[in-house]
Amino acid sequence: MLRGTIIGSLCSLIPGTGPTIASFISYAAEKKVSMTPEKFGTGMIEGVACPEASTHSSVQGDFIPTMSLGIPGDAVMALILGALMIQGIVPGPQLIKEHPDIFWV
Repeated sequence: MLRGTIIGSLCSLIPGTGPTIASFISYAAEKKVSMTPEKFGTGMIEGVACPEASTHSSVQGDFIPTMSLGIPGDAVMALILGALMIQGIVPGPQLIKEHPDIFWV
């Protein structure tokens, strides 16, 4: 799970990558380092826990490119971006200066 969390966190820093890409990369990495890669695809806990951990950490990290660059990482971040723009808040480099209360939350 720790390996998946790290992979998901790193994948989320790249704008435009979502939890799906982090999950696939995490699964491939876990299968590569496993002593029994032939058991993957049968419900082995390592093949389930690692991609799930990367998915969850990727979603949390998607806020960074969404708020700082205005580039959503997945559909949920696009909805949040749209909701902020409806309220008159434009995420991007000027967000820290114009709306520091929202940025730091």
